[in-house]
Amino acid sequence: MDARKISCDCIIVGAGSAGIEAYKTAKQNGAQCILVESGPLGTTAHRTGDIPSCLLFAAGKAAHTNVDAEKFGLKFKNKASFDKSNVLNSLRASRAQSTTEVLSFLYKIPDDERIIGKAGFIDAHHVHVGENLIIEFKTAVIATGSTPVIPYELGKLGGILTTDDFFETDRIKNSVAVFGSGLVGLRLGQALSYLGVDVTVFCDENLWLLTDETVIAKTRELLRKSMKLSVNSNITSIEKHGDLYGIYYLDENNFENFITVEQIISAGSRYPKIDGMKLRDIGIKLSPFGFIDVDEKTLQTSIPHIFAAGDVIGHKMSTNLAKETGRVAGFNAANLPHKLEMNSSVAVHVLPTEPAAAIVGLSFNEVKERAKLGFHFVIGESHADKGIYRCEHTAQGLIRLYCDLQNHCILGAEMCAPQCDHLAHFLALAIQKKMTADELSTFCFFHLTYEEALNDAAKAAVKAINQRKGTNYYARS
Repeated sequence: MDARKISCDCIIVGAGSAGIEAYKTAKQNGAQCILVESGPLGTTAHRTGDIPSCLLFAAGKAAHTNVDAEKFGLKFKNKASFDKSNVLNSLRASRAQSTTEVLSFLYKIPDDERIIGKAGFIDAHHVHVGENLIIEFKTAVIATGSTPVIPYELGKLGGILTTDDFFETDRIKNSVAVFGSGLVGLRLGQALSYLGVDVTVFCDENLWLLTDETVIAKTRELLRKSMKLSVNSNITSIEKHGDLYGIYYLDENNFENFITVEQIISAGSRYPKIDGMKLRDIGIKLSPFGFIDVDEKTLQTSIPHIFAAGDVIGHKMSTNLAKETGRVAGFNAANLPHKLEMNSSVAVHVLPTEPAAAIVGLSFNEVKERAKLGFHFVIGESHADKGIYRCEHTAQGLIRLYCDLQNHCILGAEMCAPQCDHLAHFLALAIQKKMTADELSTFCFFHLTYEEALNDAAKAAVKAINQRKGTNYYARS
C-alpha cells in the first residue's frame, strides 16, 4: 500500500519542553506546523526530570525539618520517626496533576497537526512517520530530547535502574548506591539521604558542570555534610548476592571499601534520542557523543533549514534553556530565510541541592579561554558567612565573580551557597544589562538579604581591578 503524503511549512519532531515551545512559536509566526511525537506524551521534565525530583526533594526536606530546627536551640523530646513507603505514590499523584496541563495543551492541537509515531528522515525535505505516512516540509526542528543509559559494566548485573525507572518503583529502598555526579544524581542522592536512606553517591572529581576548582572543592565539602559522596573512586568489583549488591571500591585516599546496597541507580549518562532518524544519512553532523551539532546563535544544523533544540543538542541542557532554544529554533524555522533571531540569553545553570550551586554567564573555563585572546579578567571572591546566612545558621558557601579587566563588565560567576539560585537569576539580569562590578558593588540591597553577598563579591572584583597587577588575579572579600 502506498504511503499517504502530506505537507507543511515546519515540522517539529519531539513534543518535550523544547518541541512544544518550538511549535507554539512557529505557529505564532504564521507557519503551518505539524508536531510529531513517538510517545509517551508528556515532557521529560514532568515525567522523570525537574518535577518528580523536586517533589522527592520536598519530601526529603519535610523529613529533615527536625534536624534544621535544632540549629535554633529547639530540642525535641522524642525524635520523630516516619514511614516513607508512600512517598513515591504521593509523588506520582502530584506529578500527574502537573502532567495534565501539558497533555491538555497537546490534545487541543488539531489532529492533522499532531501525529503520533516514530519519525525518520528520507531526505532534507521529507520525513516518514511509521510506514504509512510521508511528510514534506520546508523547515524542521528536531527536539527529540535524550534518555538515560546504563553503562555496560553495570548493565551486566541486571536490575540496575535509570532515573526514569526509579520514579516508577513501588517503594524507596533502605540502602541505595547512585552513580553519577550530574544534577539528577546529586539531587536524588541528597533527597534520599534526607529521607533516611543509607545512600552513597559515586561521582567524578568535577561535580556537575562546575569548572572552578575552588568552587568545586567548597561544593564537595558542603554536600558531604548531608550525604555520602565517594569522589573519584575506583570500583574494583560489583557482585550481586540475591536481592543485594556488594560494591568493592578504592576511595580517593586509596583505601579499600565495601558496601552492600539494595538498589543501584545509574544517573550519569544520557544519550540523544535520534536512533532510527537517519540524520547522518542526510548530512546532519553529530558531535563525538552523538548530540546534534548546531550554530549556537541560530540553532541551525549543518543543513541550514533544519534546526535542533533542547537535550538533543547537548547534555548541559536544563528545562529553562530547553524552552529558550525551542523558542529561538521555532522562530527561525518559521521566518527562514528572513532575518534570524540570535540566541542571546544569558546561560543560567542551577544545581538545586542544599546548598545550591550555580553557573551564570561564562564559566571559569570559558573566561580563561577568552583571556587567551587578550580579554583579561579578575575574580571577586565572597564568602556567604555573614548577614542573613549567619542569622539562619547557614553561614557556608562561596561566590566567585568574573569581571572584565578593561570595561569592568560582569562576565559570569560560579558559586555554591544557600539560596544561590536566586543570586544566579539576579546576576543573569545584571549580565544581560551589561552591569559593571562598580555598579553592582554600590547597588542598594535590602538588609538582610542573600543578595548582599553579591555586593561583597563585586567589591572584591573592583579592588582587584584597581590593583591592576596582572592578568588573572583576585581579591578576597
